[in-house]
Amino acid sequence: MGLKSLIYKRRRVKLLNLACKKGYNAVLVSSPQNIFYLTNYWGEGYLLIDFSKTSLIVPKLEYERAKTEAIDVDIVKAERGSTMLENVKKLAMGYKLCTDNLPTNTFLSLSSLLPNRISLELEIFEKARIIKDDQEISTLIRGGEIMDKLFTYVLEILKPGITERALAAYIVSEMMRLKSDPVIHYQTSFSPVIVASGPNSSLPHATVTDRVIERGDFVIVDIILRYNGYVVDATRTFHVGKADNRKLRHYEAVLNAQLKGVRYAVPGRKAGEVDRIVRKCLEDSGLSDFFIHSTGHGIGLDVHEPPWIRPNENISLERGMAITVEPGIYVPNRYGVRIEDSIIVSDPPLILTRFTKMLTEV
Repeated sequence: MGLKSLIYKRRRVKLLNLACKKGYNAVLVSSPQNIFYLTNYWGEGYLLIDFSKTSLIVPKLEYERAKTEAIDVDIVKAERGSTMLENVKKLAMGYKLCTDNLPTNTFLSLSSLLPNRISLELEIFEKARIIKDDQEISTLIRGGEIMDKLFTYVLEILKPGITERALAAYIVSEMMRLKSDPVIHYQTSFSPVIVASGPNSSLPHATVTDRVIERGDFVIVDIILRYNGYVVDATRTFHVGKADNRKLRHYEAVLNAQLKGVRYAVPGRKAGEVDRIVRKCLEDSGLSDFFIHSTGHGIGLDVHEPPWIRPNENISLERGMAITVEPGIYVPNRYGVRIEDSIIVSDPPLILTRFTKMLTEV
């Protein structure tokens, strides 16, 4: 058995063991992220796993790609829609299944085809993916290296007179040239890159505009990239021209909070405690009212996934978790400052995004 085959076998067994503990003897997977995690194929389909076989049902238009990409699976070709579900029914006879985030209408259809034999169990999939294996960590490290190159590129092209939209476009182009892909994050920005200047930077999830970047602006650049399926998320705040003393104090306060949050993100530490430590730093600087979001979140195949680094979060961090640490302050209608790294939880933490966090004045 080759190394790749072994990696995917281990992931499937881990997921099945979690399912068995809850009384299931097979797993049905539908989200592209989870299918990719278990097969190396990212696309439409249904993946059925038990301890003896793994079957991937795909529509005809994805069949050839699935044959090339999916590792150690039996591939079934079917017409889109009800025919694919009929194939699931045929393969799932005799099983009690758990499944991930199926659309409601699909889940209802499968529930009628498999009465009392299929249940949603999102937590099982979250638990399976929350600790990254060596291959995932290697991929994330490479994504971090690309991220650092992107911020170096931003430093070269950020000048007074460029628009937010133009800067974002240059970043996305360079991202793809470096063999990574933009991530569209529908819950927040419509852009895979947040470029927020001047008063726009006071909006944590600002959308990119045609505003011309001016001397005296803070410019928040938040980049989300996907490399070989895995997401790296980082933010740096630049200043156009010389920053005044008030802005320097605010930047230093965020930087100190971020550095302390990263330092404390070690195995055994409660996620909520990391958040509390970061908030205490900003509170001591008189800025707690301007910190209006959580300290961080997990990353992996999704932009936001467990664990959550937020108040009262009781989960203990474990070695191999991938998270962000991203405190920020937002002074309404004036400016914002955010500094974010992606890290792997270890002792000391492995910082994936190494571009300088000292204030860069361009």
